[in-house]
Amino acid sequence: MLPALLVSLQGICPAYNCTNTQNPCGSYTPSSKTYSLGSCPPSQYCPAPSPSSTTVCEAVPQASGQAWAGETCNSTFPCVDSLVCTENRCSSPIPGSTCVANFQCGVSQFCGVSGVCEDLVQVGGQCASDYQCVQNAGCDVSISEVSGTCVRYFSKAAGQPLANCVSGSSLLCESSSCTEGPTGALCMGLVQSNSPVPAQCSPGALCTSTLDSATNTALNSLCTCGFTSNGTAYCPAFPGDPVGVQYFSSLLKWTQSSAILQCNTQRRLSLYCLYSHWDTEDYLQYLVAYFGMTMYVQIQANPVCVKEVYTETYWTALTAYQNYTNQTHPDLANWLCLAASLILVGV
Repeated sequence: MLPALLVSLQGICPAYNCTNTQNPCGSYTPSSKTYSLGSCPPSQYCPAPSPSSTTVCEAVPQASGQAWAGETCNSTFPCVDSLVCTENRCSSPIPGSTCVANFQCGVSQFCGVSGVCEDLVQVGGQCASDYQCVQNAGCDVSISEVSGTCVRYFSKAAGQPLANCVSGSSLLCESSSCTEGPTGALCMGLVQSNSPVPAQCSPGALCTSTLDSATNTALNSLCTCGFTSNGTAYCPAFPGDPVGVQYFSSLLKWTQSSAILQCNTQRRLSLYCLYSHWDTEDYLQYLVAYFGMTMYVQIQANPVCVKEVYTETYWTALTAYQNYTNQTHPDLANWLCLAASLILVGV
């Protein structure tokens, strides 16, 4: 239900207009660059239209997928491969089992180059990728090297060297931000938007963060079209902005919890593994923070119909969290908890 982020480099963002139509429930008018979105009956939804197609109300598809070792399983989410669902949990293969991929190994193992499940490497040990390290650590290895060191997530202070920095981000850094310096990659301090947030901007323009004193650098991102009634564009959030602090604080809490150690190595950051093992309130709070950060531009100034068609995932998670923390509609909160975990879980 969540489309790819829409970006206009011509300087004009599309507008979103709510209507009462159902067939079609979604259409696009090129002359005005306007999406018209209608409402659908209960148990149906309106698929997101495109510039070249209209959409009609359809039945809400049933969420389905496969659960990995240690995760919650049922008839909708059966266990992957040959794992067995026992008391709603997928079994864990015995140590030393043969494998071709990580999903065939237990929660504390990875599939080694020899084709056998091996124990995850502890902090300080040698590794070639994050998935070889214990679940609360990542592999500090450069793209030109075959071996690195397992380092605990969010443990490197600003200014400390880093083997590799990808698109200005590394979960090994306390701030989650990094930069490529003249002598190699370095962790940055916490940076935020230069303007009050949400910062409006011209589509395609460069958005720049505050300057990091430890590395004398800033982060950059592109101004992106939002889903608003008047075609407004916004700068994405930076890690030091309120929504970024909320998200990375919640992610830090997850990586420091014992629950992450119950996930298969490749599922350590999977929403479904969080749903399977974490405290309900922590999980719902994480969902709100995660979608609030990753969908930051998209959720600004949404008309009601946009919330139903494009950004439903965020608003569903927010409603679930509010219901749970306010102790209202407990049954609804539990249902929304599951629904929010499956809409964009990527299982």
